[in-house]
Parts: sequence; C-alpha cells; structure tokens
Amino acid sequence: MYMENKSHLVTFVVLALIAGLIGGYFYGVTAGRVKEQASAKQKAESAAKAADQLAAQAANPFGGTGNPLKGITTNPFDKVKVNPFSQ
Repeated sequence: MYMENKSHLVTFVVLALIAGLIGGYFYGVTAGRVKEQASAKQKAESAAKAADQLAAQAANPFGGTGNPLKGITTNPFDKVKVNPFSQ
C-alpha cells in the first residue's frame, strides 16, 4: 500500500513539473512576443517622428536663415494714395 501511494506521488510530481515547464515556456514566449511588439512599435514611432522632422525641414523655404527681410529699410506705404478724390 505504501509503494502504491509513493508511485502515485511520484507520478503527480512528474506531471506537475511537466505542466509547470510547459506553462512557463508559453508564458515566456508570450512575454517575449509582447516585449518585441512594444519595441517594434517604439522604433516605428521614432522613425515616423524623424521622417516628420525631415519633411518639415525640407518644406521650409527659408531654411532657418532668420528674418528674410532683415536688410530692407524702405517703407512700402510711402507712395500710397490715401484720398482717391484728390489730384
């Protein structure tokens, strides 16, 4: 009777270890997959942000040179005709 209970205990322990190993394997694979997906998403977002910045720099016609009217001192309103009825 004692040997029969012992063999059942050994069988149960072996099955529990096998189930634990299988469960741990699938948990590790799932956790690794989630981590890899998060890493890929972060890389894609940073690449998109870099592409947006590059496109914004290419679209700027002045290219960050500052004020394009810096050296101009003329007044564009000097020769404006204010009263249309005066000669």
